[in-house]
Amino acid sequence: MNYTKGEWKIYQGTGEQYILAPPDKEKDPEIVIARILRDSRTNPKANAHLIAKSPQMIELIRKLAIQKFVFFPEDRVGATKIIDSLV
Repeated sequence: MNYTKGEWKIYQGTGEQYILAPPDKEKDPEIVIARILRDSRTNPKANAHLIAKSPQMIELIRKLAIQKFVFFPEDRVGATKIIDSLV
């Protein structure tokens, strides 16, 4: 599976629009991973934060799959950091 690796940053767009992009977006403003817009049923800021954690979630799931889904203490710490950052 291919995806844009690294930490994804959230940038405030116009109104209630949030833009997900790599941290070096200033170098090339055309690079955008996603634009999250508000509609009557969604919370764009919460969605942006959840989507921004996708690279970390993919890496944790990949690591756990290799370990046959046996959780080690460092895996629990990693999962807790992801969850805590979303609350």
